[in-house]
Amino acid sequence: IEMVTRKRALELQRECRRAGESAAEAGACLAECLAQHDQGRVEESIAAARHAEELFDRAGRPLGRARAFAAIAEIRLGAGAGYEIARKAAQRARKLFAQAGPAEELNALRMQLAECQAQIYALAERPVHIRTPALWAETLSSAQNAEEVARGLNDFRSAGAALSLATQVHMATERHQAAARTAAAAVDLYRDCDVPQDLARALVLGAGAALALGRRKEAKRLATEALDLAKKAQDTGVEGLASDALERVARLAPEVSGSDAKADEAEAEAEEAYQAPERLDEILSQVMALDAFFGPFVETPLMIPGAVGPVQPLSTDALLAVG
Repeated sequence: IEMVTRKRALELQRECRRAGESAAEAGACLAECLAQHDQGRVEESIAAARHAEELFDRAGRPLGRARAFAAIAEIRLGAGAGYEIARKAAQRARKLFAQAGPAEELNALRMQLAECQAQIYALAERPVHIRTPALWAETLSSAQNAEEVARGLNDFRSAGAALSLATQVHMATERHQAAARTAAAAVDLYRDCDVPQDLARALVLGAGAALALGRRKEAKRLATEALDLAKKAQDTGVEGLASDALERVARLAPEVSGSDAKADEAEAEAEEAYQAPERLDEILSQVMALDAFFGPFVETPLMIPGAVGPVQPLSTDALLAVG
């Protein structure tokens, strides 16, 4: 859509309305949506996108509807509010793009990533007692599927985004070993893609996982690199997250030891202490996912060190017998 001023977009809408051209009027509404968003008017831009979707629907233009829903999802996500609205809009856009065939595969993937991110944010806002394991498992499965689709399309930046989403799910469900692995995989992909801002965000995620595992030096290294990248990119949001991670590293530093050797020993002990509970936690989460969906919960090879293919699913009885 050509970038136009809000005034010109409104003029175009009136001209198209007089001519009875619903599809053209809808396009002008999307132009207004972008113009309103550029001026920081979130609700007005959402309203314009909704009007565009209605007009595209009336004109029988499903691809136009998909673009309108995509605009709603991305604006809501960017605004940091209305995550359930964003999730539903992204879901509808994804389905419409998918129906359009191979030409819209990348847009369908983009909406799958947006839907997954919105779901993570929505779940994080809920009270703890209704953050059900089934919903987290469903979100993780969506992220894993998005990674697979992205790799099939040779879209490795999107594959990195999917791995970052999986990392967020693992952190939210306290599966810190898995989070460290997926964050590291995302970092590797982003390095190859040469996207410093995305790389900085993945490094921050990795630092958070390392902190949760007691790996102070690793967390400091990752957060320091993220901070440097964020400053160069002038990304104040990621810069703040990286600075916060470094502050948490400083708070975890041994206060009395005065010895790097003792600090290293304490860090190694902390990491070892996490290993056994983390593995049990992963087994239990698989049990809960099986009970919720009456089917297997399969992790991608990147989630399991040394795996060369999908982990063979176990029955609920077999998982309960472990130990």
